[in-house]
Formats: sequence, structure tokens, C-alpha cells
Amino acid sequence: MNRIEFDKLTIKEQVEYVNSQLDQKLSLRKISEDIDIQRKSIRIRFRKAGFEFNQQSNKYIYLDEINEKILEEYKPNTDVITEKETGALVEYKRNTIVIKNKTSNKTSNKNIIKDNEYKENTNVVVGEQNKINEKSKPNTDGIIDKEAGALEEYKQNTIVLEDNIKKDLLSIAEAKEDIFTVIEWVKKQQLEEKIIDIPELKIEIDKFKDDVKVTTIRLYSNIKDQFQEFIKKYPEYKTQDIYSQALLEFMGKYKK
Repeated sequence: MNRIEFDKLTIKEQVEYVNSQLDQKLSLRKISEDIDIQRKSIRIRFRKAGFEFNQQSNKYIYLDEINEKILEEYKPNTDVITEKETGALVEYKRNTIVIKNKTSNKTSNKNIIKDNEYKENTNVVVGEQNKINEKSKPNTDGIIDKEAGALEEYKQNTIVLEDNIKKDLLSIAEAKEDIFTVIEWVKKQQLEEKIIDIPELKIEIDKFKDDVKVTTIRLYSNIKDQFQEFIKKYPEYKTQDIYSQALLEFMGKYKK
């Protein structure tokens, strides 16, 4: 049988198959190699289903059967030594309490107890073990309180969004790079607007024709003073040329 065929079987059928191979004197290692599965995987799989390998019978047995056999060995018709005299050992096997008794050299009738005494002593041991388990049980009240507080704080700090808002936020997140690019461009434009580019003064002499005529223009004193200061910055040009260029540009700008 290969691995695929083996895995198609139920757990009970798998156990029966392995046991049948064990009956044919095959080892667990040989069986696992034939199936192409690790021996450990078989053991874990069977244990989860409640089966355990029994060395004496050389096969997998359901745990309930194992516990019944163990309890059968300690029926009260045998010599049972009391817990007080020998100290009974309590062992858990799959949530089943099994009491193993140490051997004693005493064989007198005083060491033999009746069926009802055996039951009472067994109950005492189980009762004491339950007390020990109760004391060793971790105190989870504080943990539960902390978890409840953390949950309450989480609820207070959590904003519940509607589906359409969630979609909008996701769309914004996806377009994050484009949004930042636009923002940088706007900042750059705003910065350039704040920078005043002073153009170079150019006198278009070729547009100045005919004779130069003297004329009188009335100006406000503050404008006249500012214009005089402006002319001083361009000593390479004649005053009449600067006046003419200023009037020419003004007319070109506001021509109808």
C-alpha cells in the first residue's frame, strides 16, 4: 500500500492495516518505509485519534482499552498497600487517573485492605490531587481584566468607517504619489510668483523718427521725483529716449 491509498483510509482502517502488518512480524519502521510515511507521523496521527502503541501486545490499542487493562491489574482482590504506609503514585494518562503502588516487603494481613477501604483510599488520593490541581491552577482573573480593559480602550480609539468612505480613503492612498507631485508643482509655482523678474531696459531707437520736439508735461511731484531717480540709473540713455520708450510701451499695452 502506498501513501495515497493509506491516506484515503479512515483512522480506524489505518490502525487495522498497521496492526495487521505488525502481526506479520514487520517492524513499525519497515511498515512506514513501505507506505512512504514517517514513523513519527503515524504515531502522532494515531495518538490524536486516541490510539497508543502497546509494547506487550505489539500493536496499536485504543486508550480506553489500555486504561481498562491498567485498572484491571489493581482490583481490590490483590494485596494493596495503603497510601499512608507506602505512598501511592498518581499518574495521569489521557485525563485518566491511575494509581500505582510501590512494592512492600510486608505481607501480613494488616497490610491487606478490603474493597470498601480501597475505594475510600482511592477517593482520598483523587481528592487530594484535585486540591493540588486547584491550587496550581493559574489565576486568570487579572489577565481577563487586563484584556477587557485593552478591548475597551481599543473600541474607544477605533473609528468605524462606512464602506464608501473606506473606498475613498483607499483611492487617495493609491494616488498618493500623484497627489504629492501636484502639491510640489503648486508650491513651485507659488514660489516663482513671489520672485519678481526685472526685465532689461531696451530702447527701440528704430521706432523713434522725425524731429525731436520740446513739450511741457505736467506731472505730480512724487512721480516726477521717482522718474528722475529712475533715469539716473541708466546714464547710457538720453532722457528723451527713456521718456519716448515709456510712452511707447504704455500706448502699446493699453491700445484699443
